[in-house]
Amino acid sequence: MKLHRVYIIGLFLVLLTVSCATEERTQPENLLTESEMIDVLAEICKVEARFQRRLSIRNTTNAELVFHNYQVVFKQFDISLDEFKDSYQYYEESPEDMQNIYDSVIVELTKQEAEYKISVKEPEKK
Repeated sequence: MKLHRVYIIGLFLVLLTVSCATEERTQPENLLTESEMIDVLAEICKVEARFQRRLSIRNTTNAELVFHNYQVVFKQFDISLDEFKDSYQYYEESPEDMQNIYDSVIVELTKQEAEYKISVKEPEKK
């Protein structure tokens, strides 16, 4: 009877270990680095902010305009929509990685805003 319990406990521990093991993420071939993702996402945030403040242009939906501007951002960084999507999906699988990326995007946008405010005020001082 004791041997039976040992087998059951052993089997339970093996199953518990296997079920709790972290699944290895498969990197896409053309994975953007975290630094590249931060730069691209910062630009995308600026695109979205511009269109949140803009009125609709006749015969064109905001979605079409935003998508067109996404394409401009992707061209600026020499990446494709698929590369961005694959990389985004990869990083999204790790909430900690994604949180770090978005925290860095906020820091980058805040830095850019401060630099812009300084550049606007400097000509006034002269």
